[in-house]
Amino acid sequence: MSQAQKEPTGPFSPFYGCAILIIAICTFGGIVGWTLYSGYRQDKEISQFTIDNAPPLPTPTLSEEQKAALLTKLDSFEDATANGKAVPLLLSVDELNALIVIAGEKEVADYRGIARFTAIDPQAQLLMADLCWQINRLPGSDGPKRFLVGKSGFKPVIENNALDLHMETLTVPGKEVSLGFFLHLKTIPWLNVAKLKPHVKAVLEKVTSFEFSADGSSIILHSTAASGAAPPASPTKATAP
Repeated sequence: MSQAQKEPTGPFSPFYGCAILIIAICTFGGIVGWTLYSGYRQDKEISQFTIDNAPPLPTPTLSEEQKAALLTKLDSFEDATANGKAVPLLLSVDELNALIVIAGEKEVADYRGIARFTAIDPQAQLLMADLCWQINRLPGSDGPKRFLVGKSGFKPVIENNALDLHMETLTVPGKEVSLGFFLHLKTIPWLNVAKLKPHVKAVLEKVTSFEFSADGSSIILHSTAASGAAPPASPTKATAP
């Protein structure tokens, strides 16, 4: 016996379909509108602590001898760690800035004119630096290039089994950086770009701990020997979790 098919008892109205379509359009439009508004609001906040057309930070000029000496120092650290030896690598402020130059020239990561190390703070365990960082405007926005010009403290960390740097402090003279924007900046791993180069990533993965010299003259990177011997203890030393 065939089952009786139910027939609609009321007249068909296109209103229901139109209503559903209107609701969908309004919902989607609301999401897009809020996204645009949020972007506009954030863009306006950023404009409060940036300046237009700032000149890049001075970049040190290195002789070929200076470059060769630093590269030899890095190669010695790499070779020792590859052979399972626990060796320290001491880097001064000048050498950190030289590394920025060399990394830019070798297309590893180019922070020339953007960041310049100024001091090492052993108490706070921070690498202090000047910043002149271009912050893009909203897509399609007109206006001159704008820059975040200030001073920052970078905290070395061992995360994902490799050395990285995170922004820990930020000051902009005469301006207040919005908390939301600063909290976002703190999440950025500044060495991730360099880790796109397998050779550089391999070296950074050898660093298992670090410390700061008591006089603030250098940061000391350590690797752990294959035998498991740990580097010497220090009151300002940080190790991988």
